[in-house]
Amino acid sequence: MYCVEIKATILVMVVDIGKLLRNLWFDFMDPVETVCNLIYKWQPADTSSEIKIEESLYEYLTKQLKWYDVRRQFRHDRIIADILINEKLAIEIKLNLTKTTDFRRLIGQLDCYANWGVRMIVLLVGQVDTDLMRRVEDRLQKDWEDEYEARIVHMHV
Repeated sequence: MYCVEIKATILVMVVDIGKLLRNLWFDFMDPVETVCNLIYKWQPADTSSEIKIEESLYEYLTKQLKWYDVRRQFRHDRIIADILINEKLAIEIKLNLTKTTDFRRLIGQLDCYANWGVRMIVLLVGQVDTDLMRRVEDRLQKDWEDEYEARIVHMHV
């Protein structure tokens, strides 16, 4: 009986050590840069809605980052991250950021992400008002230390 308990304890320790090593490696590999490069290589099949984009990107990142914890629609406090990787990097997807109301909503979301303390990628897909994009960049620079912590990726479709 004790042998089974010891084996179970050792198994839990190995899993915990594996998770710890993956988390350390994730931090070391510059996750924002790595995930941005993956997004640049990604070819979404359907960009008709944010949900379709999110589904496609989630499937792609899950395959590319198979050793990491990639989740969709992760709830934290008052925010739901479109995609969250290792509970340390959030991706917020916006399709056709051309309206001030959508910009204001995004800024509110970014406030919540900044308070959460995660790294951030804002993925803008389709048409984007250049002034609104500049203002989002300004906000990212204000709330995060540098481009290693937060970045915008704009995909023209």
